[in-house]
Amino acid sequence: YSFWSSQFSFKSALIFSSLTPVFGNLMYALALTTKSLKLAIAGRMLVGLGSAEVINRQLISTCVHFNHMTSASVAFVVAGALGMSVGPLVTGLMEIQLDFFVGRG
Repeated sequence: YSFWSSQFSFKSALIFSSLTPVFGNLMYALALTTKSLKLAIAGRMLVGLGSAEVINRQLISTCVHFNHMTSASVAFVVAGALGMSVGPLVTGLMEIQLDFFVGRG
């Protein structure tokens, strides 16, 4: 991503690194219903490809004043950690609710 954003457009690299995990997570979610291991692996690969720390840190350094750089970086790391920990929790709660409403459990 560093080469891409320096040679072409920072905006296009940021958009690509934002949309790639969205499509990867959709593929990963569909893998369970289609019972496709290949779809799950491809989805996880897209999620990994889209996790561009360099682009996000460059965005922070470009848009945030130097005095607030550390607090912005901390907020970025905390938001990422919350997203990774709350996502499985929400999925588990949705699974419990789905089992309750559908009557599978």
